[in-house]
Amino acid sequence: MSLTDAPLSQRSARFLQIAASPSVATEPGLHVVVLSLVPDTFYRLDAPIDKPVIVPTADVIEPAALDLPQLGFVGYSQRYVVPVHVRAADGGQPSNIVPSGTLSASVTISTFATDILWRWKRSCPLDAAEQKWNKVRGADFAPNSPISFEIRVLPKTPCPLEIAVKTTADGWISQEWPVNAAGF
Repeated sequence: MSLTDAPLSQRSARFLQIAASPSVATEPGLHVVVLSLVPDTFYRLDAPIDKPVIVPTADVIEPAALDLPQLGFVGYSQRYVVPVHVRAADGGQPSNIVPSGTLSASVTISTFATDILWRWKRSCPLDAAEQKWNKVRGADFAPNSPISFEIRVLPKTPCPLEIAVKTTADGWISQEWPVNAAGF
């Protein structure tokens, strides 16, 4: 899974800036994990993000011929999954974060799927209409391929995000993560 503020459309810049929203930067154990979403391509970064992290792309990302959209970014703390801000940059200095209000999510599943749905769980302080199941556009999702979608309604407090996948072999399978998107 990847949770960021915007899809990255550029190939590689000289640096990537990865940061959490200031409202969650004090979460205990705050880290980011970056993984390749391309099958059989190993790339992993695990770093604390209590302050912005600057990653040079020339060391591993460019030699592995990875485009930025082929990387999955997710922050985590001891209690929550935390969306992260990711910026391509030419300089190695952190820049200010401007919240986008939209969360770009991407999931990779290991089996063939016919439907993918997502929702904020009913325990979230949102209107009933904002807690309904949302269908990810597309059909017949191939295994090991990133599937991207946008989440425009973000709760102001931590809430469980649930993703359900309908497979041909197992029927509906769902997973939920406690997400803190405060300040996003």
